[in-house]
Amino acid sequence: FFFIKVLGVELTHQTVLLYLAVFLRVGTSFIYMPAIGDANVSPMIRLLLALATTIVVVPYVESYIILATQDGVLILLGQELLIGFSLAILSKIFISAIHLAGMAIGTVMGLSLSVLFDPSQQSQGNTIGNFFTVTIITLLIINNGHFLYLEAIVDSYKNIAFAEITKYQSLVEAMVKTV
Repeated sequence: FFFIKVLGVELTHQTVLLYLAVFLRVGTSFIYMPAIGDANVSPMIRLLLALATTIVVVPYVESYIILATQDGVLILLGQELLIGFSLAILSKIFISAIHLAGMAIGTVMGLSLSVLFDPSQQSQGNTIGNFFTVTIITLLIINNGHFLYLEAIVDSYKNIAFAEITKYQSLVEAMVKTV
């Protein structure tokens, strides 16, 4: 329908839809990504990182993507939001489990009254829970866990069929395969 050439890429409505769909999955998964999804990081920085990641990821996942017809565009975009949000929630559950374990240890040790604000959980927690959270995020970054998270996003295109999620159970099975 429309045709513009930018940096050697022909911007047709299919190309724009492709980049938008990938951006929705990557962007929503960056919402709760450990270290990047914390409240201390500006939403503008998260959006710019998601946009840059989208531009890098699209050539790798382009072969797995089957774009929907005009009738199914909203369903496609909704599915991409759901998949990205599911990846984000899985990582948030992992970090929250570590934080909860640290809070339980701190309570058993008698440190439940020493409460600090934890920006990653956006709530108050005891010092041992905060220490565990900061330690696990630091270890994830040092051991390139953020690259594993990006790899999980890219692998989600292989394991979760693009525009073919029809039942909740298949999404859960695909998420378990991806993680």
